[in-house]
Amino acid sequence: MQAIRLASVSSKQEERIHSCIDVFLLAAQRSSGLMLQLQAEAQRRERLGLRRQAMFRELTAMIEDGFREAGREPPPSLLVHGLLIGLEGIVRHQLESGRLADSDLAQARSAMLMLARGALDIATPQTLTNSRNDTLT
Repeated sequence: MQAIRLASVSSKQEERIHSCIDVFLLAAQRSSGLMLQLQAEAQRRERLGLRRQAMFRELTAMIEDGFREAGREPPPSLLVHGLLIGLEGIVRHQLESGRLADSDLAQARSAMLMLARGALDIATPQTLTNSRNDTLT
C-alpha cells in the first residue's frame, strides 16, 4: 500500500492511475506465488480479508480525494469498489494463467487502464489487442 501511496503523488489524475497500476503489476510479476496466495486468503473474512477491506476503503478515499482536488464530483463509492475488484481480477487472471511476461503484463496494463478510464470517466478508452492481435473493444 505504501508503494501505491508513493505512486499516487503526481498532480495529474491519469498519471496517478498509470503509476498505481504499474506498481500493482510489478508486485504481481515479482511475487506471483505470494500474490496468488494473498489474494485467495484475502477473500475470507479473516485478518487478510479485513486488511483488504481497509485497503479498498483507503484506495476509494484516495480516488475520491483526487476527484475533489480536480474540482470534479467523485464517483459513487460502490462504483470505485467494483473497479478495484475488476482490477484485482485482471491481475488474478494473469497470475492463474501464468501470463507474467512483459508483453502479457503490457496487455493487462492496457485492460486495467481501459477499465479505470471507463469507470471513472477520465478519457476515451484505447483499443486493446490480445495475444493473437485480435482487436478487443
